[in-house]
Amino acid sequence: MNYSAKFNKAKKDGLTEDMTYKAFEFKTAGDSVVGELVDQQETFFGQTNSTVNKYILKTDDGLVSVILGAIGDAQLKGRINAGDLLFIEFKEKKELSGGRKANIFNIVRVPSEESRDGEENDETDTD
Repeated sequence: MNYSAKFNKAKKDGLTEDMTYKAFEFKTAGDSVVGELVDQQETFFGQTNSTVNKYILKTDDGLVSVILGAIGDAQLKGRINAGDLLFIEFKEKKELSGGRKANIFNIVRVPSEESRDGEENDETDTD
């Protein structure tokens, strides 16, 4: 069986997964996205000449990527895992010193079952 035939059979059997994602852009206060964290990747962000994280989320509308910037990355560092459900809402664009700007987000996490199991195992009994 050639590759095209293998692909067509897998697609027919429902075994394919679309790996293409689109960039989600936060434009106005209240814009939000909710989805399961699939991956996070360091990426160079030309607007700020810095390295930030790109978060890949599986949403009801397919895969999307979001960039939160340094402040959002700091909020999430070490606190999220693949499989966690994230709600991310754009709150405002804030003026910083030196003419810099930062996007401010409201971020809510629903830990995946695996994350909850890991957090329970991290707790120690002090009695």
